[in-house]
Amino acid sequence: MKTKHKNNLIVAAAKAGMSAKTARKYISTGKLPKSGQSDRMHRTRKDPFEIHWKEIESLLEQSSELQAKTILYYLMERYPDVYTESHLRTMQRRLQQYRAEKGKEKPVIFLQDIPPGRMSQSDWTVMDSLGITLAGQPFPHRLFHFMLPYSQWETVMVCRTESFDTLTQGFERAVFQLGGCLREHRTDNLSAATQKMGSTRIFTERWESFLSHYEVKPQ
Repeated sequence: MKTKHKNNLIVAAAKAGMSAKTARKYISTGKLPKSGQSDRMHRTRKDPFEIHWKEIESLLEQSSELQAKTILYYLMERYPDVYTESHLRTMQRRLQQYRAEKGKEKPVIFLQDIPPGRMSQSDWTVMDSLGITLAGQPFPHRLFHFMLPYSQWETVMVCRTESFDTLTQGFERAVFQLGGCLREHRTDNLSAATQKMGSTRIFTERWESFLSHYEVKPQ
């Protein structure tokens, strides 16, 4: 339209890369080239897999991990006069659409970064619900459980209470059995190792002092 102010219609159309007839149509209608086009909501070509799609769905229900090329080769062998390798891109699009609409939901997994040789962990497990007895008498107790999260090496110690004494005794027995200490040791906010400070909890001085003897940092 700007070119038409300085040139006649034929020259202006040529500069805009169109024929004079097309330019005349745009000027007379006053609309942009794409404004007269409606969005296409239908396929421009017939779906080549429509007649056998139920069979393809059956294969996917049996083996959801099948790839487009595998399915296409199966169809080419079964229906050699219908399918060729030129249908691969269409098959890939159809599989993408199928998995988006009907595929199995993938589980959400948050992977933990656990380097080897850095940390040990401990906690107690209450065993009373098992109803263990000794000489016919109930034996209420706990297990102090010590483990290495990377290798999953573990050991336990039977104890009666969740106290600072059983925490330190269980730790010492575990590292003696293990043959060494790791530089960090993790627990939850157990009262034997932490104390309340405002709205949070901090490690007690005696727990930090105990671990510092072994050059271990509490977590």
